Amino acid sequence: YESCPNFRLVDYCSSTGQLLGYQVYWANLTAEKLEWKLGYDLLQTYPSLQRTSGGLTQGDFTELATSLAKGGEEWQTYTNWYKTLLPNDLMTCNTRADLARDSCIRQYLCALTISNSSTFEECAAAYLAESVEDLNVSIEDNEYWTKARNRHWNRVA
Repeated sequence: YESCPNFRLVDYCSSTGQLLGYQVYWANLTAEKLEWKLGYDLLQTYPSLQRTSGGLTQGDFTELATSLAKGGEEWQTYTNWYKTLLPNDLMTCNTRADLARDSCIRQYLCALTISNSSTFEECAAAYLAESVEDLNVSIEDNEYWTKARNRHWNRVA
């Protein structure tokens, strides 16, 4: 998976179960000694979530998704923590020209907000994605994901 190990310490209301926030802790496996460090606090890191009062709602996360779609500071933070500070595919969105960057980000957001492959394909098509049906590889095959990801990044480059 190529990511540093991490875990979330979740804050919630014990009477309602509503999410209040969380902190992400991580460890660098290349260090001599395993040491857990605070990575980030959800509410302190994402300003669009700071307007909440009494707990986070789906509406709050919709606001975060809207902010991420703009490709600003919150998107940059998200990509940095996507693989716990390791280089990753989402970081390449930040290096593209405006239209290609926006397309790259919005296609990724389709994957976050859509629950099945057909609606994902519809959503991604709106941002110039190509279908992956003609890859000639079964979805169960590990090669499928590599080919699909390579096609995607070549398309938005």
